Amino acid sequence: MKKTIVFALMLCMFFSIVSFAQAKSSNITTGIGIDNGYTAFKFSTDDLMGSVGLVFSSSSGNSILGFSGKMAYNLSGGNIPTHAGGGIEFASANNTSGFTIRALYGAETTFANKLNIGFDIYPFSYTSLTVGGTTNTSVTLGGGTVYAYLNF
Repeated sequence: MKKTIVFALMLCMFFSIVSFAQAKSSNITTGIGIDNGYTAFKFSTDDLMGSVGLVFSSSSGNSILGFSGKMAYNLSGGNIPTHAGGGIEFASANNTSGFTIRALYGAETTFANKLNIGFDIYPFSYTSLTVGGTTNTSVTLGGGTVYAYLNF
């Protein structure tokens, strides 16, 4: 549990520092939404976009706790800007935990100045999964997700 709390604090600090640093030099937008199954906070500037997410569920003695984060560089502007970057994800459920690092490429668009809808394609993902003390690692080629954010 200590590792999970430290990981969450590090993600929050990282995104806070980047967010405030970029806010001084360019236009920044923030929002809240759903990204890869996580409730997430998103920020974007003219050059960067990123998000940090959290999931928690507890039912019948089973609990799931997870954190995610991603950073991407905006490659193009216009109505449907594209981005490329990386993401990290950690999830824990009872005696199982998993950690994923992935590359991403995606695009998004804004509707009515408030709603962002987009997708990310994961050309490469590395996952380490520990179940009951046994660790398995895998490399996945291909994958993706869709997301939606409501901007403040």
